[in-house]
Amino acid sequence: MRFIHIDESEIEDLCRVLAEVRRAPDDFSLSEEADYPSTEEMLGVFRLRATVTVTCKGSRLSRTYRQYGTAWLVAFENDLRTGVFDRKPYRGA
Repeated sequence: MRFIHIDESEIEDLCRVLAEVRRAPDDFSLSEEADYPSTEEMLGVFRLRATVTVTCKGSRLSRTYRQYGTAWLVAFENDLRTGVFDRKPYRGA
């Protein structure tokens, strides 16, 4: 899959993090969405903004991160290491 806002180096870092916790890249899916038009762009200041959604295919849990550079990767790594994607989704009563 080709991404517009997610850089190839971010994908490499994502794969490195997954390998460190013994998870396969194929266990997760990524999607991105641009936040257009941003207020800054309407005022003539361009700042690339997007959201990245990571979904664990096994648990079907997703998290959406604001993409400001690579800060989303740090947040994803923290969620991954604390077991956020391992929890079973709540099905309700």
